[in-house]
Amino acid sequence: MKRSEVVSSLVRVRISYPRTKGRSTPVINWILVELRMKSKGFHLASKCLCCCSEESLLHVIWEGTVAQQVWNFFAKFFQIYVHNPQNVLHILHPWYYSGDYVKPGHIRILLPLLIMWFLWVERNDAKHKELKMYPNRVIWRIMRMLRQLYQDGSSKEAFQNAASGGVLRDHTSTMIFGFFENFGPYSSIQAELMALHRGLLLCNEYNISRVWIEMDAKAIVQMLHKGHKGSSRTRYLLSSIHQCLSGISYRISHIHRQGNQAVDYLSNKGHTHQNLQVFSEAEGELKGMIRLDKSNLPYVHFK
Repeated sequence: MKRSEVVSSLVRVRISYPRTKGRSTPVINWILVELRMKSKGFHLASKCLCCCSEESLLHVIWEGTVAQQVWNFFAKFFQIYVHNPQNVLHILHPWYYSGDYVKPGHIRILLPLLIMWFLWVERNDAKHKELKMYPNRVIWRIMRMLRQLYQDGSSKEAFQNAASGGVLRDHTSTMIFGFFENFGPYSSIQAELMALHRGLLLCNEYNISRVWIEMDAKAIVQMLHKGHKGSSRTRYLLSSIHQCLSGISYRISHIHRQGNQAVDYLSNKGHTHQNLQVFSEAEGELKGMIRLDKSNLPYVHFK
């Protein structure tokens, strides 16, 4: 199988046909046919919609002006740079093997696929809706998708403003203390770990020797269960967390975001403050959340 056919088969699996005027239109067939024609020596005059260069699959998802601006935007946060890729796999490999604990479902596997998908969406919008192609719109769509994977330790404004929140309650669900804090420019993974570390330090100050930790960041829970050392950016933080855990009796488990509303609320509140805030009495909306949770009643969130 020729290289162009391998690339087209990989991308064809992951792309569904966009709908125009109520009918499904196989627009990707045009590029696939063009690749086949080129392999036989025939070159068709298909131009890129963002830079007027010759269009190909690799050009749409990597070489184009818009594509390069999108990739560069995310590359600077993860420090992952790809040089002169010849196919889709050359783009994905540096992301897939960029960390000690990268596995299916990790953001470094999800993100490059999202970038490719939304670049393809942007190309189709330009072709069928007669819109201009803008890198900022592609980035916004990707960030909106990533925000659906919201975590307690959250990172807003393109991974720049990280904040955390937490609540410690006793066996009767009575609050012992709560906290929230703004960390500044960190990723979501770092924010989650920093939130856990802050909570453990506060437990030590309150002389808590037995604790059940619940987090809606499943990746962090798995990292701690499996003893991952972390990447260069999280290794020392993970080491400090393990040191805190070594001095107490603990259990750590995953909880869905819907069951962690109080912490979710405090994490959002952390974005509005500059320094650590610790309190022992809940007020306002937080007080209602804790009371409902204590009564085993659901909390309904209205937007």
